Amino acid sequence: MRRLGINIIVMLCLLAVIAGGGYYVTQQVNYVKTDNARVLADVETVSAPENGRLDTWSAQTGEQVKAGTLLGMEKAIAAKLHDELKAPIEGTVLKTNALPGQMVAQKQPLAMIADMKKMYILAYIDETQIGDVGVGNTVDVYLDAYSGTKFSGEVSEIGYEAGNFLQGGQFSHQKGGTPSKEIKRVPVKITVDDFYGNYVALGMNATVKIHK
Repeated sequence: MRRLGINIIVMLCLLAVIAGGGYYVTQQVNYVKTDNARVLADVETVSAPENGRLDTWSAQTGEQVKAGTLLGMEKAIAAKLHDELKAPIEGTVLKTNALPGQMVAQKQPLAMIADMKKMYILAYIDETQIGDVGVGNTVDVYLDAYSGTKFSGEVSEIGYEAGNFLQGGQFSHQKGGTPSKEIKRVPVKITVDDFYGNYVALGMNATVKIHK
């Protein structure tokens, strides 16, 4: 009777191993997966066109602006001209430290504006797997902030330059042989259909599963 119980336990363990192996193989065959991904958006910088002084400045961090919104006026030192400082895109003012009356240098950043309505995921895919990724491929997106929630997306752009894009200063190398060859990664832009009203901030970490 004791031997029968042991045999049953062994069989259950074998079945668990087989099931786990089958799941792993299925994932490898059907998906390209990486957790080296994060939320981004297109960001534009408003800079001072000349050396001068800010006569006016109204932009506030968190403010919603439209393309062409007048943010301030600068009086150039050399030419005594007044330059209009306008928002280059519609979006949210991510950051501004500028103040009226402040002296500014040419090309000094005054504000950063992001198009938060068009946030996307930027994932970095190993060069050994990039051949299985194509524009239009369906993607399952998971944000660390919302564990277990799947967001639907698709590959909208594949980068033309590979590099060592790693999070947290990690290093990754191919197995076998010394010295090992460093694996390069290709940036892949993923458009998300909808975040379903969840709060999503730029820079949030994500995991993606790209359907082959």
